Amino acid sequence: MPLILTNSQMKEHILKWLLPQYISTLNTSLTTALTTFSLSPSSIQQPLRTSLTVGNATTLFMPCSYDNTTSIKTVCVSPDHPPNGNITLLSATTGELEAILHAEEITGFRTALVSMLLLRARHAAGMRVRNAVVFGTGKQAVWAAKLFELGFEGVKVMIVGRGTGKEVRDKMPGELKGRSWYHFGRKDGKEEELRDWVENADAVFCCTPAKEPLFPMQWITENTYVSLVGSYTPDMVEVEPGLLKKEGVTMVVDSVEACLKEAGELIQGGLERDDVVELGTVLAKGEAVTGICVFKCVGMGLMDLVVGREIVRIAEEAGIGVKVEGFDGEEAEE
Repeated sequence: MPLILTNSQMKEHILKWLLPQYISTLNTSLTTALTTFSLSPSSIQQPLRTSLTVGNATTLFMPCSYDNTTSIKTVCVSPDHPPNGNITLLSATTGELEAILHAEEITGFRTALVSMLLLRARHAAGMRVRNAVVFGTGKQAVWAAKLFELGFEGVKVMIVGRGTGKEVRDKMPGELKGRSWYHFGRKDGKEEELRDWVENADAVFCCTPAKEPLFPMQWITENTYVSLVGSYTPDMVEVEPGLLKKEGVTMVVDSVEACLKEAGELIQGGLERDDVVELGTVLAKGEAVTGICVFKCVGMGLMDLVVGREIVRIAEEAGIGVKVEGFDGEEAEE
């Protein structure tokens, strides 16, 4: 029987209470899948995303087939409302529907998880994460801040938004308003304070659909990890493209093919295939990337498939969600 998971079930009953062992399992599953994607690409079928535009709303379709499961994520993005979509999981051999999951919370969660993989390796190798700056106040930014708190004991986190400091704080979900995070509003905050935070950050996460750099590239200092996950079209840039080609910078991407086609920072910076290395290739080596490391993620259906499948397993163990009886039976065929 297929399982249906609503947004509230995802948010309030699964992701909100994720235990450390679940995070560890998800990290292992993602590492295995991403390594397979880079080293054995023929075992994964994942066409580039396609889209349909109606008015000012664009619906994206992200299909993938891996490890006997086929998935398709459908998400609608528009300036008039938050992103809205779902992830469908099917048996790759029979086509039997396995699950439908609301995609809003999973998207931010899986993006933050993937962005932390290299950072966790650096942290374990002695490049400790003590200070982090997160640009943005949406789902990706909130999940980045949550995972910093869960994965790096004692880390100090600054969240940067476009409004006032109070407005940035007020945008946080209710259960997070009491966190000891620093909330910086670019409307009333001092740029000198922001510069000091960025220059002393061990990790900077950019989670906005910006079309102008969020800060001068000179603010990024030696051994900083920079994650770029908010921009996803050729005209969007969260950092100066020159940072990506700066001497000593290691440029890592989730998918070489997708990033060279979709990532504004790479396109505007004139980067080519030889200028970047795929995340799965780095993870397969089992070595931490030293120096300045920039990670660009435009997102892949493979990530939704892997995380979605693990979320379904967790939900079934906890008895969460709605099982649809007879969906593939005779009654459904009549």
